[in-house]
Amino acid sequence: PARPADGPAMAVEAAKPPPGAPIPWADPDLKAALEALSALPGAEGALAELGCEYLAASFLAASALEAEQALEPLLRTVEWRRTGGAAAARKRLLAEQIQFRDFPHTDVIVAHMPMYESMEAVDRRGLPFALRCTGLADVVGLFEKLTESDMLEWQTFVNEWRLLRVEARARETGHLGDITLLQDMTCPEGLLVKWRRNHSKMGIMRSITTTIDLHYPGLLGPVILTNAPWAVHAILQILRPVLPARISQKVEVVPVFQTAGRLCELIDPLRLPKFLGGDGADEDFVPNRAALVEAASGDKGTELHIPAGKSEERGIWLSQGGIAAYGFSVLGTASQDIVFSCRFEAEAAAGVPGPAAVEVRAPTRVREATGGGFVAPGRGRLVMVFDNSYSWVKPKCVRYECSQLPPEAADAAGGGSAVEPGGT
Repeated sequence: PARPADGPAMAVEAAKPPPGAPIPWADPDLKAALEALSALPGAEGALAELGCEYLAASFLAASALEAEQALEPLLRTVEWRRTGGAAAARKRLLAEQIQFRDFPHTDVIVAHMPMYESMEAVDRRGLPFALRCTGLADVVGLFEKLTESDMLEWQTFVNEWRLLRVEARARETGHLGDITLLQDMTCPEGLLVKWRRNHSKMGIMRSITTTIDLHYPGLLGPVILTNAPWAVHAILQILRPVLPARISQKVEVVPVFQTAGRLCELIDPLRLPKFLGGDGADEDFVPNRAALVEAASGDKGTELHIPAGKSEERGIWLSQGGIAAYGFSVLGTASQDIVFSCRFEAEAAAGVPGPAAVEVRAPTRVREATGGGFVAPGRGRLVMVFDNSYSWVKPKCVRYECSQLPPEAADAAGGGSAVEPGGT
């Protein structure tokens, strides 16, 4: 079916206020803060050069509407926009009305990082969303073709385009907006394998993300990790309490079995591909995704058969501080279930009885896919228990995963970079 923005949307676009028209701010405090900002010494010329009332309002919002506090980072951004190409990108976007596919280096980037972003990508709030197939990204291959400067140039065009879109929406609503970023974690070869392969270039990506975050405050809104495997859940479950609020409040992890329902709450199904629970053909959104999924290979989990009336255990050894991710699903019909529990058995010293096992997860009868994460307090074994002893007739089959995060992933997670929202 045609997506909602097809056809009649062009007439609606024509009726919208033109770029550069004043924004009728609904918040009187924001209006007052903008007036206070423009009255500060040195601000008038900077705001004229900035040429974007919306961006000035974004800096104020990020500074609790304190004009003096907002002025210094705003002045730095005016200088960066002049020398870094953002002002020129905005001028070109306004003059030529080029689209996402026309941005510099887009063809190379999309080949190595499957994605979807278009004028039709609008959520139920009327604000833009973007999709990145993060689990299929080949960051190493990307930077064999492009430099960091190339990537920053492309990212600047993307964010200037997004800025114009939320700006246009603000002229209709009087409110600041943001972009919802969907990062699909589908990764047939395994997320930890992918992490190891791309890890050497993640510093470059973080550098670009930091630059964009600095000069486009508030533009990136919710970051939703879709079809997320248990390794992602484990990292966030452990780190969320210690992460900066600007990260922890943005990131939402959605497992495979909840992805379709959650995204359809936020976005009309006609605007989503089937692999995210929508009605649209996958190839209409991310044309190269199917080929990449088919080409990838890896461990999709281990099947375990539990006879009727029996219980099976599987475990993994961990060193002190080791982070484990575990998860499983019950195969078969929706009525199939299993009693699942998890414990940690600390290693005993030679000749000394070991301490009692620590309950990680109490026995629970489970139908839907589930899982979690665990940080080992010392060397020991994390044990998953699949108990089918209550069923004297039906055998059960589960597909489970249990793995330890590699040291480099655990180190990055400890610094928060494992869940730093991607700038793309």
